[in-house]
Amino acid sequence: MLDGSTTLATALGSRICHDLTSPLGAIQNGLELLTLSPDVQMGPELELVQQSAQAAVAKIRFFRLAFGQSGGDGSIASGDLAAVLAAPGGPPRLSFAEMPTDVFSRSEAQKLCLGVLCLATLAPTGGVIQIDRSSQGLGMVLTPTRPIDTEDMEGLISENRPAASEPSKIHFEMLLNLIGDTPTKGFSAQSDGTVHLILS
Repeated sequence: MLDGSTTLATALGSRICHDLTSPLGAIQNGLELLTLSPDVQMGPELELVQQSAQAAVAKIRFFRLAFGQSGGDGSIASGDLAAVLAAPGGPPRLSFAEMPTDVFSRSEAQKLCLGVLCLATLAPTGGVIQIDRSSQGLGMVLTPTRPIDTEDMEGLISENRPAASEPSKIHFEMLLNLIGDTPTKGFSAQSDGTVHLILS
């Protein structure tokens, strides 16, 4: 269940991402035309601009899934979602184990993208994320390269979580609002050092 502030935030996120997509696409097209010109040599400067444009487009697509509106009957294939998560400009130092060969609803894709942002915050030195779907629901398992700070995690997911409202950590607030406050959902640190995130 979304509250009014989250609904407004996702509408704003969709609008911003939509309005940025066209000019970024135009930049990409212009760069492609430049590379086709016989008068232009593909030097390191142009390569850097091209890579930056590709990363920006990938990040906008990721943000549109994470922070945009998720209503309707839209869906996204597993391969397409994997491409969004692993694209340049995504959360750094994270890798993904093989994903379920599945089709995800737009709402599930949003939760997964927000979950990736949250797990990236908890594991700044990186790690491996496994996405699982079973009869019990949709979940994620993070195996961090270094042990996470469980006190920091508790501060971000507790009922009194002012830190989660900071702009750099607002993804925690949005995700926890989306999945609801139930004992069977949310984050949990395991004795083997992994972090489990149950989304549905």
